[in-house]
Amino acid sequence: MAAQAAEESGEAPPPAGSPAAPPKVLGADLVPDDAARELCRGVLSSLRTLMAERDMTVQEVRLILLIEDPRARERRRQLGVEEASGVSRDEVARALTSVVAGEVPNDRVALKVLHDEMVRWPFLGRVGE
Repeated sequence: MAAQAAEESGEAPPPAGSPAAPPKVLGADLVPDDAARELCRGVLSSLRTLMAERDMTVQEVRLILLIEDPRARERRRQLGVEEASGVSRDEVARALTSVVAGEVPNDRVALKVLHDEMVRWPFLGRVGE
């Protein structure tokens, strides 16, 4: 299970003796390259707004994204279901780190979830509240 998670996140090293393969892009069929770049621009725009208007740092945003709603977690545990999007909070935070580094994340599903959360950030863009 850990090997699968490492492979899905792109952290698994290539097998010994094989040339370095290009990283596997997860969700490329759902979010093509052009759309992924547009999502990255949207994430950066929201991040800049948070930094300017709410005086937040990238690390503060990352830590908030890592926090999981305890009620939703308990509900999923009771029902025995996975996150609706199938994306963990760690994957979303990793996507933010990639976007801030100027890269398009290999996990396009996590990028889409990140974009949706950044755009729906509470009170984003409302000055003086």
